[in-house]
Amino acid sequence: MYRQSANHPQIQIAEDASVAFEQNQFTNETLKSSFESFVPSIGQVDLGTSLSPWIQIYDASHEVIESSVSIQEAQTTPRVSSELFEGLAKHDQIRLTWQPRKGIRQAIVITKFSGLRSGYIVVGRSLREVEDQMKILTVIISAAWFVMMSMIVCTAAWTFGCFTKFTKVNKLRT
Repeated sequence: MYRQSANHPQIQIAEDASVAFEQNQFTNETLKSSFESFVPSIGQVDLGTSLSPWIQIYDASHEVIESSVSIQEAQTTPRVSSELFEGLAKHDQIRLTWQPRKGIRQAIVITKFSGLRSGYIVVGRSLREVEDQMKILTVIISAAWFVMMSMIVCTAAWTFGCFTKFTKVNKLRT
């Protein structure tokens, strides 16, 4: 449940951007400035530190046209694997967890667009907060499970103790 909800903003951004490209609202000249209409006020997002959503546009040959994301420590623009784009032949959209480097996990959505030109839109954001919430939920559920099991054992022990006493009393009467 938590992991699936991490896709919500990316789905909306990817679908809006796909529609905009299919309606030919953007050219190569206006593409960079258009990012703010999809992901407002983000500038360049560092995957290693930022929780902000980001967007990448790929052409039909899987080359990055534009990107609002980088990994600052490596001074590089991460790229998703070309094999992921091939999955869009069967599906309109792909949603997955992507780990470009150890310790950096992203919830990404990949959507295809076509029009005067075709390509792919990749939108993502960090899973750090979602994973932290999942850890807390795991601790809470584990504690609740332990309390419930302890109550069951105590109830069983008490019931068995009462039954044993009742049996001894009945044996004495007979």
